[in-house]
Amino acid sequence: MRRIAHIMLVTLFAALLLSSAGFAWEISYEGDVMPNSSTLGSSKWYTWVWPQGFAQTSSDGSVLHMVDPWTESPFPLYPYCYREHGTVPGGTPMTIEARVRVPSADTGGLIGYAVGFGVSAGLRGAYVTLWPERVGTRYWNEDASAFQAVDLTQFHTFRIAMNGDVRPHFWVWMDGAEIFSGESISRSSSGDGAFFGADQGVAEYANGATFDSYWDYVRYSKEFLPVPEPSALLALAAGVGVLGLPFIRRRRAR
Repeated sequence: MRRIAHIMLVTLFAALLLSSAGFAWEISYEGDVMPNSSTLGSSKWYTWVWPQGFAQTSSDGSVLHMVDPWTESPFPLYPYCYREHGTVPGGTPMTIEARVRVPSADTGGLIGYAVGFGVSAGLRGAYVTLWPERVGTRYWNEDASAFQAVDLTQFHTFRIAMNGDVRPHFWVWMDGAEIFSGESISRSSSGDGAFFGADQGVAEYANGATFDSYWDYVRYSKEFLPVPEPSALLALAAGVGVLGLPFIRRRRAR
């Protein structure tokens, strides 16, 4: 009977984790259709492409494949998806998470720009930029502020969570481990909402830039959803264990 009690506790613990991980996501794009597909209803993403649409972008099975080859002129395709552009007031907490890999990227000599995704509310926000061999954390109006080596030819999961302070703080996690945190710095123009795809700076400034990226899923919420600390998970496990003690004691008393 003790084994049954343990199984019940483990099952309850797993259910609590799963519910806390997925409860607050407003938008959950799974990569099985184009991000701007009408079948997604209110969950669809708007697309910005320069100049002729998602001609080189396709959905491969359940993974979105985004390709940005340099076209004849004057700009690359610049595949880019966004939500609520210009409509999120400052002080709104925001979170975005994506599972992505970048097998190739040529930024045309620009260090701080590549494939990326991020969030912004009012004039403040943050995002990450991705290359095959590294990830960078960017403020909205500065060059990449932090780099970390990682093999992004394989899938990794990244989350950015920004709180709702007047001067918001944000955190970046990779595969559940925190890799950066800092205060979001203001920018000169509003880019409110969330986005993923090619970095706009490359389209504006780089000649010959090309990218190849695969997006397994992208999730977005106007809530602050940090990755739980290991200590918090242990505390939750301990709490669930305490809840189960009376059951175990009753079984022993019989």
